[in-house]
This record gives sequence, structure tokens and C-alpha cells, in this order.
Amino acid sequence: MPLLKNILPALADNCDLKQCEAFKFRDCEVKAIKLTTGSPCSTHADLFDQWPGPEKNIVEWYVLDSGHVVGKGTDGSGKEFYPVMRLDSN
Repeated sequence: MPLLKNILPALADNCDLKQCEAFKFRDCEVKAIKLTTGSPCSTHADLFDQWPGPEKNIVEWYVLDSGHVVGKGTDGSGKEFYPVMRLDSN
């Protein structure tokens, strides 16, 4: 499985993101990629799911082997942000 920094290279080499919580998960394996927009066909329905957190404008998110998820979104000015949350194991 790929590492988060391989899918989001900005987390590997962007000095501005070193203060971002997602930066500490850059070496975690990505178990699944989820898209929040689009029109899924029946064979790809597992790819589409809503971001489980309260943040808006998340376009895709990544399920990590650590039990966390990292979203990729943009704010009103077009700047990317990467929210992190832990998924409940229930």
C-alpha cells in the first residue's frame, strides 16, 4: 500500500505543512481512498463516501492503517487544508 506522502507529496516536502496535524501521518500506509463528489457506477461505489468530519469542501480523503483519516480540501481562497480525525472502531 502507498504511503500518505506518496499520494499527497505536499506533506513530504512543503515546509509550511510541517505544523499541520496531517504531517505526522505522512509515513502511514493508505488503506483506502474515498472521493466525495462524482457519480459512482455500481462497480466503483465503494470509492465514494462523505467526509466523516465537520469540515466543508473536502474533495477526497484517505483511510490510514493507523485508524485515522486525512481529508484534502480547499478553503474559500483556494488554499489546501488537510483535516485529520480518528475513525471510531465501533
